[in-house]
Amino acid sequence: MKNHLSMMALMALCGGLPAAAAESEPEPVQIEIQSRFFDALDGKEGVLSAPRLMVLEGQEGTIKVVREVVLALPGVAHTHSARHGVILKVTAHREGDAILLKGRAEVSEPVDGQLKQSEAAASFELSTQTSVFVLLLEQGKKVELPSSMYRFEFKAKVVPSVNAATIYWQAFSALPPRPEGDQRVEAWLKSCSAALDRLHRASAVAACDWGLDYDLGWELPLAHLSEMRALVGAAVERAKATMGTDPAKAHADLQAAMRAAVHVGDDSLIIAEVVRAAGENAVLEVLEEQTGTLSPELRNSWIDLLNQLPKAPALPRLLAGERDIYLGYLKAAVQGSSGKERKKLMSELLGGEVKLSASAWEKQLEVAEADYAELIRICELPRAELNAALEEFNRRFVEEHSLSSMFVPALSTSVPDKLHGAAVRLEAFRKDLEAEGK
Repeated sequence: MKNHLSMMALMALCGGLPAAAAESEPEPVQIEIQSRFFDALDGKEGVLSAPRLMVLEGQEGTIKVVREVVLALPGVAHTHSARHGVILKVTAHREGDAILLKGRAEVSEPVDGQLKQSEAAASFELSTQTSVFVLLLEQGKKVELPSSMYRFEFKAKVVPSVNAATIYWQAFSALPPRPEGDQRVEAWLKSCSAALDRLHRASAVAACDWGLDYDLGWELPLAHLSEMRALVGAAVERAKATMGTDPAKAHADLQAAMRAAVHVGDDSLIIAEVVRAAGENAVLEVLEEQTGTLSPELRNSWIDLLNQLPKAPALPRLLAGERDIYLGYLKAAVQGSSGKERKKLMSELLGGEVKLSASAWEKQLEVAEADYAELIRICELPRAELNAALEEFNRRFVEEHSLSSMFVPALSTSVPDKLHGAAVRLEAFRKDLEAEGK
């Protein structure tokens, strides 16, 4: 951004454009389009391709997925090729919080008995169809566009021009490992300065996109969770060490840690929200000791921050998100794999040799879907009924659905307790601060 503004200012000085325009020109909005093409040529659907496209809002982009058939004659060196597949031209626009995709799809399909060949002639017959489409996508949610030969799935999201996640990764790499014991903590905290400076910068950025590809299912990398836990822990430790001598610096560390904890949360991953709750609780443990001692300025800054923080997603919503990720991954694996590949996947997943037909495997996925629905229903119960119902579900789950239990998370009662407890604790602290100010 600095380089961009410097170049614009230079152009203004040289008479290239007015200085006011150089300063006021809006940043272009980048939109990432994720697509998956499913092919049903052989009577069985499988993933043909999963291209991604980055476009500027309002500009057209092209996605091509084509196959090539080579036409050759016996004894003739020269060949000719025929291509068939999909060419998509698409434009993306923001529509409130959603993204509108407008486009044109050109689909070329082989005709039955398409390849005709003799000693002196060869031809490949194609049927070409052109269609236009408009899709409205919630960010991160899939929308399907069916076709006679291919099925398309699209997801889209705005990619921020300044992304807090990029700065967090710089902070992670600059954070030294914590030494064992308490004797060397002071020296360690001094060596954390560069990492914590980056934490402050990152937490001040509104947009944070970790670039998670949920289509990877169980193979989705989540290395940022443990890294963030360590970084937030370092900020909290430095706040404890400086609270007596420099409370303004200590509270700045705690506020940065609180915003970072929110940045790591994810409404489709329970483990991410558990890490968020742990970070919030670590900050609150220090803050609660300061109750009644905050200056009006510090108290008001905390009230403003807590009022601005987005609320953590409810547990049923998290479970629905995980169901879509993990069962969606397994369903795609079943549909797009051969019997040998499916057997390998089941063996890796279940930790041993498993012999299931495709129909039996799909039946287990239906059972898992029903188990997820029951678990979501239980987590919507009042708190007084939740733990007992969850314990009973987990007992039946292991005894009656041993295979399904490999797909669906066995929630211990500690998970809803942690998530609910952090939310209640935050709200109680905010109300205490507001009461102090009256």
